[in-house]
Amino acid sequence: MAISQWSRRALLSTAASTPFWPVLAASPESPWRLWYREPASRWIDALPLGNGRLGAMVHGGVGSEILQLNEDSLWAGRPYPQNGDRFRDALPRVRSLLFAGNYREANDLAAKTLTGEWGKWFGAHQTLGDLIIETGHAGASNYTRGLNLEDATARVHYHANGSKWERTVFSSRPQQAVIARFAGTAPVRLRVTVRRSQCQIEASRKGLIWRGQAPEGGVRWFAWTQIIAPGGQIRFLDGWVEVDGADHVLLFTRAWTSYSGTPEPEPFTAPNHSFEDLYKQHRATHQAQFGRVQIDLGGAGRASVPTDERLYDVRAGGEDPQLAALYFQYGRYLLMSSSQPGSLPANLQGLWNHLLAPPWEADYHLNINIPMNYWPAEVTNLSECHEPLFAFTERLLEPGARVARDFYGLRGSVAHYTTNVWGYAEPGHGLLFGLWPDGLAWLARHFWERWLYTGDLEFLRRRAWPVFEAAARFQADLLVEDPKTRRLVPGPASSPENAYLTVDGRRGVVAMGCTASVQAVRDLFEIVIQSAQNLRLESDLTREITQKLAQMPPPVTAGRHGQVMEWPEDFDEAEPGHRHVSHLYSLHPAAAIDARRTPDWASACRVTLERRLAAGSGQTGWSAAWMVNFFARLEDGEKAHEILYKLLRQSTEPNLFDTHPSARGPIFQIDGNLGGCAGMAEMLLQSHAGEIYLLPALPKAWSEGRISGLRGRGGYLVDLVWKGGRLDAATLTASRAGRVKIRTARGVQERTHAAGEKIEIRG
Repeated sequence: MAISQWSRRALLSTAASTPFWPVLAASPESPWRLWYREPASRWIDALPLGNGRLGAMVHGGVGSEILQLNEDSLWAGRPYPQNGDRFRDALPRVRSLLFAGNYREANDLAAKTLTGEWGKWFGAHQTLGDLIIETGHAGASNYTRGLNLEDATARVHYHANGSKWERTVFSSRPQQAVIARFAGTAPVRLRVTVRRSQCQIEASRKGLIWRGQAPEGGVRWFAWTQIIAPGGQIRFLDGWVEVDGADHVLLFTRAWTSYSGTPEPEPFTAPNHSFEDLYKQHRATHQAQFGRVQIDLGGAGRASVPTDERLYDVRAGGEDPQLAALYFQYGRYLLMSSSQPGSLPANLQGLWNHLLAPPWEADYHLNINIPMNYWPAEVTNLSECHEPLFAFTERLLEPGARVARDFYGLRGSVAHYTTNVWGYAEPGHGLLFGLWPDGLAWLARHFWERWLYTGDLEFLRRRAWPVFEAAARFQADLLVEDPKTRRLVPGPASSPENAYLTVDGRRGVVAMGCTASVQAVRDLFEIVIQSAQNLRLESDLTREITQKLAQMPPPVTAGRHGQVMEWPEDFDEAEPGHRHVSHLYSLHPAAAIDARRTPDWASACRVTLERRLAAGSGQTGWSAAWMVNFFARLEDGEKAHEILYKLLRQSTEPNLFDTHPSARGPIFQIDGNLGGCAGMAEMLLQSHAGEIYLLPALPKAWSEGRISGLRGRGGYLVDLVWKGGRLDAATLTASRAGRVKIRTARGVQERTHAAGEKIEIRG
């Protein structure tokens, strides 16, 4: 839009009389832009913004804009240490019954004794509320709304009431604020209020303050929106702030909770900067992370087609490689927006939640969902976004040590299937999901991945080793000898959220030596042993787990169908198409199973996946995303691509949010977005097997393309170009001196290199 087509009034900046509207406008042809021709009609249609801690969902209504707001630590509930006497007393009896094959009595007893308590004290993440901005506009034409991933900014444009109007909204990391600007070719008139129950709302000439305390002893919190309206009049009445005749209106929103213990700040302290400067500061901070990776998967450019229409075309059976590339970058964007140093980790919904009582409390499920959130962190060059998960895990060690002692009578630390911001580490309240003591083992792998990618010895020593040590001590103590096999097995535990059928047709949940637990514990022990070698440590712990590892079952035992047995006996699944596939943990996210090094185990994994899919697995977004990663590790690009499109067609909303199906409609869960992003990276680059494998699972649909900025284990930055379905050129930039093995379709080559050296590979 040329400047001459806008009135002078609309081009006034907040401070310096500098025209900035054209500067802030997003290119409609940007490949990294989600855009639509209608406002959001549901919360799940709105567009997400976030700075790690403070989030917003922008609806884009014409007569009334809704900015639904979130603060990551606005949690209800409180710490609630539980008594473990009943659990500890029953544990030996349940084990004995399971070893004797008395599964019915063992499960009945376990259901009564080996579960934790559950109540409102657990709490939930809660919405900060809706900022309502009434414009008085109606009859809009030429309407568009969009989200540009490159500058993390949402924009709304339309014509109404004889004028042209624009909104610009972003969540600034430097300012720790949601900043919105309303402007047009006529004077701006607005009415602003807050909608939220269980809080007090105050309005003044400066803006709005709303405050409260989350239930069940939860955090105290308050938020404020400062309203700046150059040239306009501001009035306040009954919880509303009215603006009339302004050149433009700036809304500057911040929030605070008592969670971190910081003192309550003074409200209404907006920085003395122009909106253009605030935007440029925000954009530069965002692009420093987002711009590290660029991707092009070929195919026709369709950026000029609204995103929802492109998704509908895919649902109808179409292919859109550039929509897949947009989905990949959207996953990176969502992780950046919901997880930054100093914030809490991304929860089940990342950061965005419009309810006081969200599904599954919008908490932290450890048996796949939260680990999946962080699978893309290292490989897609967002390592610092991993930091909140590390800090969260470290805070979990102390309550986990109490549970290990009081419930199990063991050393070390433990966490079960879910947790919250209050350090919940006890078993869950249902046997099917709750009795699964492997949460810390799964989280430990994330610390190990950070070391593998960065080679940061200080991180390994200071941050990772205490987690490894605490988790391994517990698991080493938990192992007991199976009297039939003489193997050391963990348990009792469930195989996450799945059930088995015994030979007499009875349904069971817990067992000794579930394959998922065996694989997780073996992986943890191997991590500890390798870490001790890297740190040049020798201790009683490493000697103990080295001995015990040798006495454990192998990661894979094949069943009568050629599948990976999920339980110690070759039981049938109660749900053959179950969404969880935790007994393939050693295939992904761990690395003990590999298509080349362990072909028999990999073959058993393939049979398992094919049987699950044939029975209907992958109906949730995150389950389909995990399947993409599995098939990428099996070097099956066509199947990985097929499942990726299943994820897009069945579990993706028009705003590209991943969903979980429910009778009340789709539920947003961020894990599918982030797991899908990680799966696409696995299709293009793998480095888990001691080599950099270029294009290991490239599908035919992506026959031409390029990607730059991916990271490989060992400290390599990887750029790839491919043509005709084969590698054309690659550049590996080494962060430190060493020797690297590189695999392509033509074979393997080894290179010795200096720190900072670029290694060029030709197809």
